[in-house]
Amino acid sequence: MLKVRLDGRRLISTYQIILPPGARGEIDIVIGTDFAKKEITLPLSIMLQSGGENQNVTFANVGGRSLMTLHNWSTMGTALTSLYELAQVEDYGVVEMMMVNRCVGVTNDLTIQLWWRDVK
Repeated sequence: MLKVRLDGRRLISTYQIILPPGARGEIDIVIGTDFAKKEITLPLSIMLQSGGENQNVTFANVGGRSLMTLHNWSTMGTALTSLYELAQVEDYGVVEMMMVNRCVGVTNDLTIQLWWRDVK
């Protein structure tokens, strides 16, 4: 098994999703028993939205899924510059995220890496 680490964190998975304009992507993040005592699924939906002034990320609970909306992410390419804490998984650990988005025409090419940080 290939093990990838980043400052002591362990890679859960890397997802690449290509989103046409207005589309909503869905990822079911499975945290397996390599990370937690029991398998846990974190449902995540992703949308990109243009308009307004600020570039940011918002989260909302929609239908039992966490909806992550990327507002005004640059079409020239945008990335998180540090790990973003996405979820605390009971008292086992924390899921952190790195993300890069590129745009070809009006289609977004989004790569998300999810990392596990032990809390004990």
